[in-house]
Amino acid sequence: MKRLLFPLWLMLTFWMALSAQGAYLQNVPQTLTQPDGTKIHCFASGDEFYNWLHDENGFTIVRDASGYWVYAVEATGRLAPSTQVVGTAKPMAPSLRPGLKISNEEYVQRRAAFFEGMDPVAAPTEGDVNNLCIFIRFSDQAEFTRSLSFYDGILNSTKQDDTSMRSYYHEVSYEKLTIRTTFYSPPAGFSYRDTHPRSYYLPYDAAANPHGYVDFDDRKEREHTLLKNAVDAVKSQVPTSLVIDRDRDGNVDNICFIIRGSKDEWNGMLWAHWWALFTHHVEINGRRVYSYTFHPDANLGLGVLCHEMFHSLGAKDLYHYDWGEGMTPVGPWDLMQWAADPPQHMGAYMKFRYGRWITLPGIDIGKAGTYTLSPLTSSTNNAYRLTRTWDTPRPPEHYVFEYRRKAEAGKFEGSLPGSGLLVYRINGEADGEGNRDSPDEVYVYRPRGTTTSDGSVSQAHFGVDVKRTCINDKTDPSGFLSDGSAGGLFVADIGHAEDTIDFYVGEPNSLSGLIYDTDGGPLSSSKNPYWVVENVTTPSGRTLNVENGTRVYFGAGTKLTAQGTINCQSGSEWTRLFALSGYHTGIKGKGQIRMTNGGAIKLH
Repeated sequence: MKRLLFPLWLMLTFWMALSAQGAYLQNVPQTLTQPDGTKIHCFASGDEFYNWLHDENGFTIVRDASGYWVYAVEATGRLAPSTQVVGTAKPMAPSLRPGLKISNEEYVQRRAAFFEGMDPVAAPTEGDVNNLCIFIRFSDQAEFTRSLSFYDGILNSTKQDDTSMRSYYHEVSYEKLTIRTTFYSPPAGFSYRDTHPRSYYLPYDAAANPHGYVDFDDRKEREHTLLKNAVDAVKSQVPTSLVIDRDRDGNVDNICFIIRGSKDEWNGMLWAHWWALFTHHVEINGRRVYSYTFHPDANLGLGVLCHEMFHSLGAKDLYHYDWGEGMTPVGPWDLMQWAADPPQHMGAYMKFRYGRWITLPGIDIGKAGTYTLSPLTSSTNNAYRLTRTWDTPRPPEHYVFEYRRKAEAGKFEGSLPGSGLLVYRINGEADGEGNRDSPDEVYVYRPRGTTTSDGSVSQAHFGVDVKRTCINDKTDPSGFLSDGSAGGLFVADIGHAEDTIDFYVGEPNSLSGLIYDTDGGPLSSSKNPYWVVENVTTPSGRTLNVENGTRVYFGAGTKLTAQGTINCQSGSEWTRLFALSGYHTGIKGKGQIRMTNGGAIKLH
């Protein structure tokens, strides 16, 4: 058997593909056919603004003028076909390199064009919301083969062991939102059959698709006309008694269009997305059809459905729209970056800001103390917000704490990398914008994460079980702000991921220089925690008493030297903070303490 060796980045993206089933998709399997009949197995990645084909090593695939799929090269800042045909040649030429995509500037232009002309309209986030579903096939396609019960199951099932869009939003909203989907067809048939073939809704290609759309405006007009015609064909079937505008804003709350077939292999419109029908005015029972979600049937997944529906409820994406960075602000911890199947919850901040299902009680950083959180799946006591008044002008940023507990496989939260406390930063300058532009509205702290390094977002959870029990300005990760400056965060004693999780928040008592009972001491548990910021010494002839339950944290490279006597009661804890790991040693009565010149440490 031939063994394939994959580069590290591809191993990571394959892992992401298992959970990344939202609007931004990676490594979706595709099968292409060359003009000579040769089959090519490759992958598609991207989102509704831009998606591309590539092989298992990340080399981009495009069509040439003759209709053959070839490897892409970069020419004058744009992608162009090479002479190397996929399936007959390996991408070995010096001009070929993996990861070629359109420029960030072109991507931004596409994104701007996508939203131009739209008004911000969001569906209600509480109560009973009716989501209308319409099936569409093209003139060259046969009828849908799946029964209505399949779609009803993935969208509406409330059975105990089932996962559906309805049960997902019922859970994540703490039973505040119920989304029921009703299905509508033309008077005759299961789906609306369009007058154009599928190729009409794919990009123009002189050799392979001369009838495709030529630019974005053409694509927009074809998509919106398709959906208008589909609505016109079925709207007579929607009963006037059905509440389709719960918030009475004059718009249908949401329509879900499911099209026959798979995702577009040509970087076009046939890709799961959320949008608005703003170029046509079409009504159902006096309410305008506006916000909608769009899904290829062959790739229909629950994560995709829930991600796009949260857009309809007003939420923003949490992945970067910038090709150049390769940064992952939130990763697998939120539906709006990587949506698993079954999907994980969105974070507490997203539930607060866009869902409006919870509050975020504040912690006064000046009031040190130990706090306890229940898992985010609990309807109460599930998150805190930490704010502070800065001595100098700073961006309006604050911290959020939430406890994520991994569920069993096949359940919501079953895809989480682990269980523990999440600590993340919210930037008020990006309020309502998500993470599409800098700065990020939401950023989750993780080991080795900085303003320029992505780090390990799958290891973002803190707790004794994973040996990550503290975060401050000296640890990795630190609680840095969006500009990289220190945030003054001090969180310690993060406990076990059990039914609840405990953690300490506050401003520690800093220790440095000489310390003994009449100068900085004794050390008392009532003043926990202590933070050794520079080397500390108990001088000869002096005594330092350390009371039971006292916790002392040592910054990287610091120590306490006993030239005199340290009386340390049992139960006191000396904890070393590693600058490169933030790990907790759990060593009691030892730590970074040494004796010199007849000094003594007495444990009681």
